[in-house]
Amino acid sequence: APSPSSMAKADSRPNGLSHPSRTSSFDSISSDTAPIIMRARSVRLSRTHFDVAIAVFAIFCMAGVVFGVSSLYPILYQQGLFHSSCSAVESFGHHHCSEDAQRRTKCCPSQFVMFSLISSSAFFAIDVSAAFWGEVADAWGPRLCTACAASLSCIGFVGLAAGAYLKPYFFFPSGQQLGQQPPAGGGGGASSAESLDSMSDAITFGAVMLLAAAGPGVFNGALVGAHQLLDAAADGASLKSALSSLTAAAFEGSALVFVLLEACATRLYATHRAADEVHGLVVPSLAWAVLCAAVGTVLFRQLEPAKRRRDSSTLPLNSLASTSLSSASLESQDQDPPAPASAAMPPAHPPPRLLLVLLQPHNIGVMAFQSLYQLQSNFYLQTVQDSYESLLGVESAAAFVATFHVAFPVSGFIATFPVTAILERTDSRPHVYWGAIAASILLLHLLWLVPSASAQLAVSLLFGPVRCFCWAAYFHFLASDVFYPQGYLARTLGYNNLVIGVIGAVGPYLLSQRVAAASSSALEGETDAYLSLRLHLLVGTALLPLLPLHLFLRGRRKDQEARVRL
Repeated sequence: APSPSSMAKADSRPNGLSHPSRTSSFDSISSDTAPIIMRARSVRLSRTHFDVAIAVFAIFCMAGVVFGVSSLYPILYQQGLFHSSCSAVESFGHHHCSEDAQRRTKCCPSQFVMFSLISSSAFFAIDVSAAFWGEVADAWGPRLCTACAASLSCIGFVGLAAGAYLKPYFFFPSGQQLGQQPPAGGGGGASSAESLDSMSDAITFGAVMLLAAAGPGVFNGALVGAHQLLDAAADGASLKSALSSLTAAAFEGSALVFVLLEACATRLYATHRAADEVHGLVVPSLAWAVLCAAVGTVLFRQLEPAKRRRDSSTLPLNSLASTSLSSASLESQDQDPPAPASAAMPPAHPPPRLLLVLLQPHNIGVMAFQSLYQLQSNFYLQTVQDSYESLLGVESAAAFVATFHVAFPVSGFIATFPVTAILERTDSRPHVYWGAIAASILLLHLLWLVPSASAQLAVSLLFGPVRCFCWAAYFHFLASDVFYPQGYLARTLGYNNLVIGVIGAVGPYLLSQRVAAASSSALEGETDAYLSLRLHLLVGTALLPLLPLHLFLRGRRKDQEARVRL
């Protein structure tokens, strides 16, 4: 009779023959494919980093270039933009506009008001158009949003070049004064020069408005598309805080684009001065348009639909897993079939209405915070040259203005590293980073009130980091799943910026009108007018800590409700 041990071996052999073979086969396949899996993950990681990099670079090239419009003022004054708004008495009474005198500064208060109108209109357009681009990005996807906005941005740079090329002053004799028309018969006559002058002003103004309107489209397309790509990537969650900081720095750093264009235009003007061939903004603007077209094309190709990117990124791992598990398919045949997905999933709740999302107390608080800050921030951007000239003089102010135009974007980019660390560590405590921002803005405003060169230099150096911190926190807060439902990022950003744009763009223009009126008054000068307006703006700055206080009380109430439920 067979022994019990032999019977057990005989009984276990038919069902156990495949067990050792399947296990050894799975282990061998897993050990062989482990390096391949690691390489696939590293390829996907490098591609994710490239996606973030190209999105950030596209935002830098096109999204917020109008924030540096004040850096174009010297070359636009030199170009003679809106010099026709100055009357003969206003232009040549105490402001000499000959090319050997103050060519790169305002000719009269009326011209300064027109330049302020350009800045205010550009700041208004960049915020108001964000609502439209938000609808486009959410409804038709970030690819279409990016393609349309990048095309408009390229057209805007081409228009900037066309406005500079058509300016009749470029064809004036070397001794001609700005504001004078060329003699009849020399260059088409006075009427032809006047028509070219008006056409050039209109094209330049329209080009700046087009660049402002296209900027939020590039930003929304790149930001929403990058978030989708990070959601599709297995390890993309770790890059979201860095994405918020980098996009904010690139958005503000776009101001450096006009700084570069102005420097190239000034260099070309000095190089071709002897030959009476003033190229101005023509060549730099066209070159940047070509660069934007190339960057926009690369970004468009990278922003694949999220499902396609997710499928393609997991294809190597899925194929390896199917190969490894195919040897164990016999074991799965004995298992029960899975339950239908409809039986396992709970009924989906209808998405909330957009109006209810926008009217949440914390969203209203964020809009008010950003509006008050943008009011004083945009006013500083628009009047940085004129305010420094009234305080320090034209010659001394030139060095401060040049320092600011470079320090603003560069220091903002450097600030991305500490800002990213702060947002990562305080992600679950938004009242902490909003409180830090409110304190930074208040400190910057107090320095702004001090009428000394050292205090104003400190403002020039700190303006970029504070503004970068504020926008990075704003983008990071809107992307939070705790405060906002998924799928509402672009539209919430767009409609919020619509409100922010009305206050942050219209307000500075009205304040500039007040400064222009004070400059022509004998009782009050420009310096006193600027100081008075800054004191009034300090009232709004003092209200900023209300947002972090509201978020702190909200978080404590949520914690108490959670403890009661437990």
